[in-house]
Amino acid sequence: MAAASAFVLTGCTENDLSGGTSLAKESSSAIEFSAKTRNAGATRTTGGAPGNITTASLKTGNHSAGFGVVAYHTNTSAWSTVNTTAIPSFMWNQKVAWNTTNNVWSYTPVKFWPNDFSEGKVDDSQGAGQDNNNAYGSQNGGKVSFFAYAPYVVFPATTANGIYTKNKVSQKDSPDADGIVAMTANDYPGEPQVYYILNNADLNNAVDLLWGVRGNSSGYDLATQTATDAATIGDYNTDLTKQSVGESVNFLFKHALSKIGGHTSTTDLAGLTTGLQVVLDVDNGSLIDGVKTGTAIFGGAKQANTLVTVKSIEIYDLKTAKEKNLPGVTEEKSDLVKEGWFNIATGTWQATALGENSGATYSSAVGSDLPTGVTATGELNADIKETPASLAWSTDKWTFTDATDNPGVTDQPKDVYTNASDVPALVLIPSNTAQHLVVRVEYVVRTYDPNLNAAASGSEGTWTKVTQKITSKLTIPAGALKANTYYKLLLHLGLTSVKFSASVCDWEDAANAGTEGNDNDNANNDKDVYLPSNTLDTATSQADANTETVSSATLAAGTSKTYSVPASGNFTLTVTGLKDSETPTVVKTGAATAASATEAASNSSTVTVNLPANDSEAETQTTTLTISGMKSDGTTPFSMVVTLVQVQKVVTP
Repeated sequence: MAAASAFVLTGCTENDLSGGTSLAKESSSAIEFSAKTRNAGATRTTGGAPGNITTASLKTGNHSAGFGVVAYHTNTSAWSTVNTTAIPSFMWNQKVAWNTTNNVWSYTPVKFWPNDFSEGKVDDSQGAGQDNNNAYGSQNGGKVSFFAYAPYVVFPATTANGIYTKNKVSQKDSPDADGIVAMTANDYPGEPQVYYILNNADLNNAVDLLWGVRGNSSGYDLATQTATDAATIGDYNTDLTKQSVGESVNFLFKHALSKIGGHTSTTDLAGLTTGLQVVLDVDNGSLIDGVKTGTAIFGGAKQANTLVTVKSIEIYDLKTAKEKNLPGVTEEKSDLVKEGWFNIATGTWQATALGENSGATYSSAVGSDLPTGVTATGELNADIKETPASLAWSTDKWTFTDATDNPGVTDQPKDVYTNASDVPALVLIPSNTAQHLVVRVEYVVRTYDPNLNAAASGSEGTWTKVTQKITSKLTIPAGALKANTYYKLLLHLGLTSVKFSASVCDWEDAANAGTEGNDNDNANNDKDVYLPSNTLDTATSQADANTETVSSATLAAGTSKTYSVPASGNFTLTVTGLKDSETPTVVKTGAATAASATEAASNSSTVTVNLPANDSEAETQTTTLTISGMKSDGTTPFSMVVTLVQVQKVVTP
C-alpha cells in the first residue's frame, strides 16, 4: 500500500471580548476557542453527524453542533503528573459551536482563566517602565489542560454503568448504536476518552471522529496541509495559563480514523483523487509472498502485442467474502475492528470487538462483469476496462471504438475509476491486531499472434485470449494503520512469460553390458519375439480371467468349467446359492500353490487360488479344483470341476 497523508484543520478567532484595556487584560479573562476543519456529510441525530468533517461543516454545515471540550484545572501540578488521577473539574463535555452572528466559537456558561499571581509581570506588552498598571505575579497555580473531540454529542452528566465500562457514560446503551456512543464521566479520574462504533454498512454514514491537538492559525497552512511555524504547533493544550484577551485556546483537529481506497471526482485538500490503482508486474520475482513493504515494486517488459484489460474488481471483508463464496475464504466473521475507546488526550485507540457480529463489514465493486446481486460502486476507467466488441489489432497496436489506442493495464499505475466516479473510501479503526480484506480481480490477457488460426481463436481474430479470476487476501499488519492517514490500494497483476529450455540425452543400453536378453527379462526390458507365436486354443475358455461367479442352481453333478487365467497372481471364484454357515470342500491338484474357500454367508462362498508365476516359453500350467458342498435348500448336493490354464503371453510386434 502506498500511503498518502491527509491532514486537517487549524483555527483562529481574534475577537477581543474584554474591551482591550490594560486593566482588563490584567484581570480575569474569558476563555475563547478557535478551530477549523473541511467538506460536508449527511444529517444524523445520534452518535454524531456522519460524513467527512470540514471547517465549513463544523461551523455551519451538518456538523454545526461543533465540538466537545473536557478541561482540568490542576493548580500547580503539571498534567503529566496527574493525568491518571485528575477529574474534569473545569469543563466536561462543554459544547463549543460557531456563532454566525458574531463569527466566533462560543459556549455557555463562559469560563474565566484562573488568577494566581504573586510575582512576575502578567502583561509586559508595553515594555518595562511604560505602564504603572502592569500587574506582577506567578502563574504557577493557574494550570488548565484542554482536550476536545468532534462532532459534538450530548451525554448525560451522571454516570450510567451500561454495556461499556464502569464510570463511562453512554449516549445510547445499545450494541446497534454507532458513532460516538459513550465517554468518560464527569467524575472519572484520568484521561478523557470516547467510545466509538464504526458504521461501514454505508460509508456515507460513518462518523468522522476528530480529536484536537494544539494549533495556531498562523502556524498551519490549511491549503497545503503543512505546519508553517513549528513553535505554534504543539502536542496538546496542556498546562495552559492565563492568556491575554486577544488569544484563544486553539485546536488543530485530526482524524482518529484511517481511510483506504475509494475515489473522489474533485481533488480533496490532501491532493488525492484516487485511492485505488492497478499495475502490471511482468516477470517480477522480487516480491515475497506477493507483498512488498515500503516502496511499491512493479514494471517489467510487456510487449506491445499483449493487452491486459479488467472486467471487474471486488473488495470485501472476510465475512462478506465468505457469503459471496469466494474461493479460499473460510472465515465466518470479519476482523475489521468495529469499535473501541479513543483517548482524546493521547490520540490512541484501545480497539476492541464485542459480540459475534462486531466485525465491521465492507463491500465495494466495479466493472461490467460483476456477480449476480453485486452492485457497482463506480465506473471503470476506459483505459483499462474490458471492451471486446470494439477490440482490434491494427498498425502494431490495439485499438478500441471509443479510443484511438488503448494500452490497457500497463507497467505504470493507472486509476481504476473514471474521473467522474465518487466512491467512498473504506474507513478503518487503527488497531494493534491484523485486519484483512479480500480482493478479487477478473482480467483478460490477449496476445496477438499471426500464426494462429482465426477460426480457432474465435471471432476476435488471431490472438490468444485468457480470462483470469484471481482472489487474494490483503493483510493489513498490526499497527500499520495510522490515524489521520489516507492509504492507497495498488493492485499488482502478475504476468509470467512462458519460457522454454531443452537438452538431448545420450543413447542408453537397455540390456545393460554383460547381460543376455532372453525369456522377456524384466530387469533390462529385452523382449523375445517368437515367430510364429504359440497360442492357446481358448474356444471354451474365458480370456485372461482372474475372477468368476457361478450359481449352484445351474450346476449339475460333475459340471466342468475351464478358464484361461493370468500367468501369475490369484484366481477368485464366487459360488452362489449355497447353504449358509457351511464351507464347501476344495480339492486342488496341479500347479497352484494353495486353494481355500470361505464359510458361506448370504448363500455365497469365495474360493481363492494362489497361482505361481509361469515363466516358461509358450507353455501352459494347469490347476484342477474339485469343489463340492450343499445347495441353499440344505438337501441337494452340488459338485463341479474347475480347470485353470495359465499361459505365458507371447509378445508379437
